[in-house]
Amino acid sequence: TRGEGPFFYGVHASQKLQQPGNGSDVPTGGAVWPTAIYWTMVEIGTPPLLFPVAIDSGSGDLDVGGANCDGCVHGNPNRPYDHEQSSTSSPAFPYEFSNSYQTCDLQDPTAVCTISGQLYKDQVSLAGLGPVEVTLGSIEKQTTNFDQFKEIDGVMGFTGGESKNVFASLVSGGACDNVWSICMNQGNTSNGTLTVGGVDHRLHVDDIQYVPDAGLGFHSVKVEALQIVGAGGANSTTASVSVDEAAILDT
Repeated sequence: TRGEGPFFYGVHASQKLQQPGNGSDVPTGGAVWPTAIYWTMVEIGTPPLLFPVAIDSGSGDLDVGGANCDGCVHGNPNRPYDHEQSSTSSPAFPYEFSNSYQTCDLQDPTAVCTISGQLYKDQVSLAGLGPVEVTLGSIEKQTTNFDQFKEIDGVMGFTGGESKNVFASLVSGGACDNVWSICMNQGNTSNGTLTVGGVDHRLHVDDIQYVPDAGLGFHSVKVEALQIVGAGGANSTTASVSVDEAAILDT
């Protein structure tokens, strides 16, 4: 049940894989609808505290709700990040951030949603791996139309290798392999599993087919064509549309 059990209590919910590699599983919350995000927990600071973050393969930043944030949600499992309560926190250049997104307002997908605040360096762990030093944003203001941040306030990007990327920092620090995967499946204690540093072969049926990353800056795959099949069974019409372009993988 959401909000109960080990899901919200950090490394106790992570599971190291008993197979070659050094991957680790951690449960995810969220859904395709109505939140339109999947999210998990990271540990930030000294002493480490848990913060919920959306899993975003289309960005590279770590941002969490800050103390006295205007527009953030404050209910469980959220908690405000207070840099003064962490002995390893320090201001990070350029000291302020402002990130804007689209497809965040579910009533108006082209509308812009914005989060802004202060930047800090601090120790971060994910799925029991770490800690590593990461530059994170402490959100001080959030626009009211950010529908995906009405359940949890935070985002963790997996794109790019900069100091704001938790996964890239774990990889460069030797904490895990440069592989991650996500299984989306509604269950009783979580709605999926994030595997960091490996692939959990219990979570797929057929062999995984790997394709080259066609992106420049964003993880992408080359799509050759789209096939659209009607809902009328054997008598349905099928249409094939040639694409031959790279499509960004954006959770």
